[in-house]
Amino acid sequence: MTLLFDQDQMCLINEIKRHLDPIIKPRRQLSALTSINYRPAIKGFYVHGPVGRGKTSIIQHIFHELPEPKQKYHFDHFATNLYHHLQYMSMSDLLHKLYLNGRIIWIDELQIYDIGTAMLLKRLIPEMIKHKMIILMTGNIEPINFYKNGLNRDQFEGFIPFFYENFRCFPLNGEIDYRRLSNGDRPNFKQLWIQSNQSQTSIKKAFSALSPHEVPTSFTLMLNQRHWHLMQTIGTAVFIDFQSLAEENRAASDYKTLVETFPVVLVYNVPIFTHENRDACRRFMAFIDILYDKKGTLFMESAAMPDQLYQDIDNKLPFERTASRLNQLLQPTH
Repeated sequence: MTLLFDQDQMCLINEIKRHLDPIIKPRRQLSALTSINYRPAIKGFYVHGPVGRGKTSIIQHIFHELPEPKQKYHFDHFATNLYHHLQYMSMSDLLHKLYLNGRIIWIDELQIYDIGTAMLLKRLIPEMIKHKMIILMTGNIEPINFYKNGLNRDQFEGFIPFFYENFRCFPLNGEIDYRRLSNGDRPNFKQLWIQSNQSQTSIKKAFSALSPHEVPTSFTLMLNQRHWHLMQTIGTAVFIDFQSLAEENRAASDYKTLVETFPVVLVYNVPIFTHENRDACRRFMAFIDILYDKKGTLFMESAAMPDQLYQDIDNKLPFERTASRLNQLLQPTH
């Protein structure tokens, strides 16, 4: 699919490329010695702004043109892997290993929920710079507002000036959410059922219609020293309760395995999100990010429309991105 960018987006793409060019392709007129020792003042690039403005598409376009070896991660998945490996190796050793997989790294959808993630980022970025990695990042939050009003934020605040010093930050604040544009202000959700006496029956019929001559079977996903037993699957589709999807202790890597095995996911009993199910909400957000990135298909039965699902006014999570992605995922397929 050919990506079409508006004028502002193209200006941003060209500006990032202009800064990347002397890093990736040292000028021929530089001596070999100068080229080897060349270290630009800017070590990373961060594109931020509201949901659906094209941040990921812009970096994807740039990333595609960059030379191998290179790496791409969703931030949640990346952070989960870091936490796992840091149990038995140092940050420096881990980043050395990471560097060997590719000097260029794209980390998509940066989001800082808690002090643990904030402090991980504070340790991570200087080590990446020390290892001379080229860092591309996207996120919704301007750096000055990273982990704003978070518990023990004073332990993290000193990192923000460091981030500005080492990253070129590009705001992308257009008024259009492109994920909502295709169907206008009144999207036609033929893959969404709002909870009622018939809603579960309706989504179950949609599941059966995917392969009407097959009988649903159970399937066990093999995870990292764990198992995830799925009660109903047909071909590449899974019919799953929200409790199994997000109320149990799932990691981003679990969702990656799920979506790679079953790219068509029908999830039912999705609740309203409040402070009482905040952890489940975060897992659901991670699942939607992975399904969206993997270009999977979603059918959903929920307590409300995507824009009304999140109602936790005291503990703000960046659910706007999830709602925006749900608005696109739940459009009728063609």
